[in-house]
Amino acid sequence: EALAYVRERKGLPRGDLDRTKRQQNFLRALMQQVLSADTLSSPSRVSGLLDSVGRVVGVDEELSNGDMYDLAWSMRGLRSSDVRFLNAPVSGLDTIDGQSVVLLDRGRAEPLWRAMRNDALPEYLAAHRTDGLGGPDSVR
Repeated sequence: EALAYVRERKGLPRGDLDRTKRQQNFLRALMQQVLSADTLSSPSRVSGLLDSVGRVVGVDEELSNGDMYDLAWSMRGLRSSDVRFLNAPVSGLDTIDGQSVVLLDRGRAEPLWRAMRNDALPEYLAAHRTDGLGGPDSVR
């Protein structure tokens, strides 16, 4: 059911844009479940989580198991209210070679890339109250 939920787009009013919001909703629910179980405050639970995630997620070859464990352990104080979901700004939709595509708004995206490079996302979010998809705010 979850897979069908995150893959749906044809029956949604804004197609891929609404699909993105569904995917963010799924990730939010998964994150809340992990955080509510105090998974990140128990070394053995962190190891179990990483074992489960490692079976279905690919990561860069440079990221070791130890690095992933350290990253997960460092997030043990994280709360779902600390996380914002957003998308790169888009300028619209199109069809190219028979494929539905979402068009990046490069001009509006540059401040986001700069904020990411400079570790300044809180400042970006304060100045840009949008989800990048033409909505009024980021998906929470």
